[in-house]
Amino acid sequence: MFEQLRDRLDFVIDAWHRLSPRARQRIVIAAAGVGIYVIVAPIVTALVFAPHVPPASDLPRIGTLMAQPDIKSTFVFRRTSADTGGAFVELDLLMESGGGPGNAGAHVHPDIEERIQVLEGVAVVRVGRTERTVPAGNQLVIPKGIAHSIRNASDRFALVRERFTPAANVDYYYVQVDRAGGFAGAGRTRMAMLSTWFDQQYPALVPIWMTRLGAFLIAPTARLAGVPTYYPPAS
Repeated sequence: MFEQLRDRLDFVIDAWHRLSPRARQRIVIAAAGVGIYVIVAPIVTALVFAPHVPPASDLPRIGTLMAQPDIKSTFVFRRTSADTGGAFVELDLLMESGGGPGNAGAHVHPDIEERIQVLEGVAVVRVGRTERTVPAGNQLVIPKGIAHSIRNASDRFALVRERFTPAANVDYYYVQVDRAGGFAGAGRTRMAMLSTWFDQQYPALVPIWMTRLGAFLIAPTARLAGVPTYYPPAS
């Protein structure tokens, strides 16, 4: 393994020396530009855009309903972070036949444990690389930092109760995602902005640190380009 790494390093060094002085100069300037951007852009963003504090009237409440037809799912809050003092958030997820958040891909909660309890129907839950069929009356716990997804592969609806511990403002994150267009409709840039802002629910295609780094690099440019971090209720 070390020999392979050394061979690759030697190859890179040889390739670097074969470049013309002008090409090496351009590469150094480009690398310096990226480094300056990584340092300066978040600072400028923080100075230009003050953190948004939502009014008390806009905080999630028990009974708040979020219908997302793109994934054939409806979310309803049963307990919010305000109700539990930040201990947990609980919601009901109603998935139509063939629906579910899993249709938008697997995701990861870096610091939240998620408990899934199937109340009616059958849910298909993927945890890591293992997929399980969970019928009504059963539940499972997904540890923090583990990639997972949930969907309904049956020909009838499925009702699932989810509890997120600790709350970590996951309820407010869900509301903002819903207003931004939903898990399938918000788009990658908006989702990256909200994931970074709330440190919640990163896509599971790559390790969390890579996703966080990518979101960190995207967020300042997106913010300066006008992508919001707060979506007010529809008037």
